[in-house]
Amino acid sequence: MCRVKIDRCTTIYEDWSFLLTDEHILKSKDEPCTQNAIKLLYLLSGSKDYFSREVTDLPINNATFELLLQTARESKSIDSYTHVGVILQVLRGLDVSLEDFFKLEIPVEFMESLVTPRILLRNTYACIAPWCVSYHKPGSLVRTATSKKEINSKVYNYYMYCNECGIEYAIDSTDRQLAERGYFINLGWDIIRPLLLKGTMRKKISIKLGIHQDTVRRCSIFLYANGLIKKEYINIDIPDQINPDKVVKLIKYVESGGKAKQGPKEFGWSYPEFLFYWFQPEVRKALLKRIIPKPGRESNHEKRHLSVLDALDHFLKTGRAITITEIGKYMGLCSETLRLWGALPFIKEAKQQQRKQFLKERNLKIIKEARAIIEKFKNNEEKILSDSLYQMLGVNRRILVRDSPEVNAAISKLLREN
Repeated sequence: MCRVKIDRCTTIYEDWSFLLTDEHILKSKDEPCTQNAIKLLYLLSGSKDYFSREVTDLPINNATFELLLQTARESKSIDSYTHVGVILQVLRGLDVSLEDFFKLEIPVEFMESLVTPRILLRNTYACIAPWCVSYHKPGSLVRTATSKKEINSKVYNYYMYCNECGIEYAIDSTDRQLAERGYFINLGWDIIRPLLLKGTMRKKISIKLGIHQDTVRRCSIFLYANGLIKKEYINIDIPDQINPDKVVKLIKYVESGGKAKQGPKEFGWSYPEFLFYWFQPEVRKALLKRIIPKPGRESNHEKRHLSVLDALDHFLKTGRAITITEIGKYMGLCSETLRLWGALPFIKEAKQQQRKQFLKERNLKIIKEARAIIEKFKNNEEKILSDSLYQMLGVNRRILVRDSPEVNAAISKLLREN
């Protein structure tokens, strides 16, 4: 057997021996799924302090490289771990052992250059319903679980709805523009509403636009239900005002899984009356909130933040000094992972809280000891000077005045009274 084959067999044996050790299994089971991808990208970038896509002679194809990048940046819809086959493929190509790989420490600078903040699509788009209070104001759109659909040979993805007015949207994959899922803006508001305001009958509107009469009726009721047109312009037998009890009843029906088709029969309402309540923003939003998004990056971040907060709460209760290193040890994570999780603001706030608590307890202790010392001198009919008192307390007066002037004032008062 040639030397190259012997070396390769030895490497394979050593790698798998390490991979199957209890120590490695216990250490790696709680690591975030991004960790291995980040390490691989670090090695592929030549172990430099910054990430670069300009990498030549990759031991993996471009598709796998992009997959690693998505995993590291948590930009996939569902988090997943890097397959051991990919890890071994990269390490073999770069002549790095598994043991060295898992002991690898990633510079913070590299992670900062790699993990750029992800701007959520729903925060880059805004509601385009002219009557909505969030019109052209990003922040009100909420994502649903629907990711992709093909309608009339056009592909739409990233389905959302406005949490203010309840209008549904999706992104047109061809031009990345926000498109309404329905016809209440482009047809109801832009076209049918002006015709109704001119006194045009619904049947004539249907003929003129070449659309079904029920579509015109639905748009008319939607406009009235949302306060966008007066009842006199639509000529439909529907309530003059909203009955809050009926809205609550319909919301409960929706939340329990009730369908629109069975609604009129279920409540004994006429079709127009049912639509009047069905198109109320509160009812539409209740319907859309039943569509729960798949667990993804945000839910994972929330869980991670909660685990960090639990750890910080433990440190605060036990009085253990809070540092990113100590928090990492307690959670079984490295400092870089905590930074990647966005835990630094929580740790900073907890450290400040802990310092305030420490100073409060220290100050109470100093005042208590000062009172005891002064009382002791008083009982012996002796007077103690402030310099001697601070010396016996083991406290630097200048530092105390700077950090806790109220304590210095309290001690001065005790000295004057005695």
